[in-house]
Amino acid sequence: MPVTLKKEPKPSSSPSPTSPTLIWPFLTASLMTLGYVGFYVLPVLDPHNALGHVALTTGIFLLYVTGAYAARNIQHGKAFAVLVGFGLLYRLLLFPIEPSMSDDYHRYIWDGKVQAHGYNPYIYPPESDVLIHLKDPLYHNSINHPYLHSIYPPTSQWVFLLGYLSSSQSAMGLKAWLFLADLFTIFLLALFLKRRCRPPGYLLFYLWCPIPIIETMLDAHIDALAPPFLIAALLLAQRRRPYLTGAMMALAIMVKPLPIFLVPVLLWHFRWRRAFQCLLAMAIVGFLGYLPYLQAGPSMFVSIIRYSRHWHINGPFFKFFSQWYVSGDIRMVLGLVTIGVALIAPFLRLSLERRLLVPLAGYLMLTPTVYPWYFVWLAPFLAMTPTPWLFWFAGTISLVHTVHYFSSINGVWLLPGFLVCIEYIPIFLMIVVQAVPFFLRPWLRRWREQRWDRKAQPPPRIAPNETTF
Repeated sequence: MPVTLKKEPKPSSSPSPTSPTLIWPFLTASLMTLGYVGFYVLPVLDPHNALGHVALTTGIFLLYVTGAYAARNIQHGKAFAVLVGFGLLYRLLLFPIEPSMSDDYHRYIWDGKVQAHGYNPYIYPPESDVLIHLKDPLYHNSINHPYLHSIYPPTSQWVFLLGYLSSSQSAMGLKAWLFLADLFTIFLLALFLKRRCRPPGYLLFYLWCPIPIIETMLDAHIDALAPPFLIAALLLAQRRRPYLTGAMMALAIMVKPLPIFLVPVLLWHFRWRRAFQCLLAMAIVGFLGYLPYLQAGPSMFVSIIRYSRHWHINGPFFKFFSQWYVSGDIRMVLGLVTIGVALIAPFLRLSLERRLLVPLAGYLMLTPTVYPWYFVWLAPFLAMTPTPWLFWFAGTISLVHTVHYFSSINGVWLLPGFLVCIEYIPIFLMIVVQAVPFFLRPWLRRWREQRWDRKAQPPPRIAPNETTF
């Protein structure tokens, strides 16, 4: 009688949602959903929408950090797909809500409207009489700094135009394009983790992080356009594709100029001939990007120069030294230090993604102006190279929004010093704790090698007729 052998079931690549190891991630994911729903009722409970906003964001962050950490080693499967679905759900929940913590989106829509009617946003500021026929009293009075030309580079301007053409003067069209950019970021991060042979659960460190979700899908900040270009440049650099890397970096710089400090790392990564190819591609793409706006001439850069000279909020070093020194001198010194960090970063013995993180983080620590949406640039590194100080920064940077509350009391747009200390002092301590062993490692290794060499040396031979004392 033939014997039939039963096939053993293949072990599942990921535990089921009812597995004890995933109870906490699914519980926190469900509670975070309720937290994002809270943004619908927050304007009713908190008319100023500042302290309540920060409290709700902080509560969601605590759930995120514990839930994502518990699920960090999860593999592909149904449970992982459900957890990814939660991350997309959070974004869609905030999509219909009108921005509340920033009025920057009015400028975005205005720049798109100006371009749609054939005008150059770098030539005519919003208060120009030439554009008087485009002004809408419902929206135009909400544009901040209407006396300034547009500060945003060409990549941002293209998305402003697409957003305006998609939904006229509503923020929904702009949010749709930002959501699409965020999807590309998620896809590229998943590809990066696969190439690095890391668990796909690390993707939740970005996917669930409340800062990029809130600052992009609620307040419609344009910074979400940059991460897909930066991650694409990183992946292409690892594949030794200098032309495409340069093109991606140029597009990222034309979102906001911040990634220009990352260029030395990539050039040193390619070295010589390929570095020149990368730089050439950046120059060509950059020229083509600015080509439609060249009629504006130097006025394309007037606003960003004024921004670098006069704006300041939440910059720890600037706030500390401004008590004793002139603002202009501090800005110049901090700018030189930032350039120094960018030039040192290529020579650090770190992986490429960590070397890119160094100048990016250095800029955000040294610049006089740090808004919560600036963290969107750092958010992908939560998945690529998770470190404690990054999570602390993500959890405390929303404190900057309390400036709305304090300015309503004293009329001064200034963040209290104790909040800046809460935000940055732990970050600096964590960085020092990580950096000291890194820089001491070569000396410790050399000392250990010398010690073992001395132990391995044979004792001196003594002749039978010799006496030792």
